[in-house]
Amino acid sequence: MDYIWHEAGGEEVKVSSQPSVNFQKDYIDKRIEELTDLSAEKILFADGQTLQEKMDSGALKGADGKDGMKGDKGDQGQQGETGPQGDRGERGPVGAKGEKGEIGPQGEKGEKGEKGDAGPQGEKGEKGDKGEPGEKGSFEDIPAHSLSDNLLSSTLIENITGVNYKNLRENCIYSISISDDFEFIFPEDIENREILNQILIYLTVDAEVSVIWNTSGIEEVAFVNGEIPDITIGNYRIIAEYNPILGKWVIGALKDGE
Repeated sequence: MDYIWHEAGGEEVKVSSQPSVNFQKDYIDKRIEELTDLSAEKILFADGQTLQEKMDSGALKGADGKDGMKGDKGDQGQQGETGPQGDRGERGPVGAKGEKGEIGPQGEKGEKGEKGDAGPQGEKGEKGDKGEPGEKGSFEDIPAHSLSDNLLSSTLIENITGVNYKNLRENCIYSISISDDFEFIFPEDIENREILNQILIYLTVDAEVSVIWNTSGIEEVAFVNGEIPDITIGNYRIIAEYNPILGKWVIGALKDGE
């Protein structure tokens, strides 16, 4: 048996004869040491390449191995974190219209509401036809100190019936019968404010009515003692006198027969 001894530096020593026991022991220890320190860079092939060089070049690649046996199913892993919310989907089509339901029972009658505010005053009616002139009146029952000379000298007595308003003129005498709401319109443009201007009205009231003393508002006239006359069914003498200091007509009413 030949023993090859590799000395340091790669030098080989071939021993053909039977080595001594000590040589064999040293040789075996040396080979074991070499085998335990064996690496791919130290293993040489006959062509002079090392095992590492052949592995790097792929020369030692063998045939693909067969698939191994299927491993056992592993334990279920932990649940992952909830992912972000996805985009909102498109709106679906409108559903079909349902059938009309039956009419429900009528509810109970509600409580009566509060009385509403009074409506606006209606429009002024058309002016009626002029009445026939009446007979000239007598002034014996009128105290002389209460009427001006201009009024006493007036010969105009106008009989008025069947209308609901009258445009009055200063220093005139009127006879008016009413059975419905009536409006007296006192003159604003007075011809001569330097004299005493008066208006006398013989008024007959046949029904419960409302009297409006001036179309432009109650603030445009004044009343004797500051009291608005209470006109009810009966006969009256209405005396209006223009007060140049106030710039208003001052109105008083006397009810005859009481």
